[in-house]
Amino acid sequence: MDRDLIDIMAIGSDRDASIHKGFSQTFPLAELLACQKHVEDNIKRKLKDLGIRDDGKKLFLLDIFGREKKSRKVWWIV
Repeated sequence: MDRDLIDIMAIGSDRDASIHKGFSQTFPLAELLACQKHVEDNIKRKLKDLGIRDDGKKLFLLDIFGREKKSRKVWWIV
C-alpha cells in the first residue's frame, strides 16, 4: 500500500455497500462515514415524509449544517 494512504482515518461516501466493502478491505483502520450531501439528502427526504414545508425544512437544515456569514462558514451541529 502507498505509504501516503496508510494513515487515512476517515472516508466519506454515499454508504453504498460495494464502496464500503472495497474501502474497508483497503483501509481497515478508516472510519467509513456518509458524506454531508447524502446526510442532507436523507434529512430532506425525512422532513418531506413528515410533512414539513419548505420554510421549516430550510430552517431545520440551517440549524444542522450552518450557514454562510460574510463569506465564512458558520458551523452548527455538523
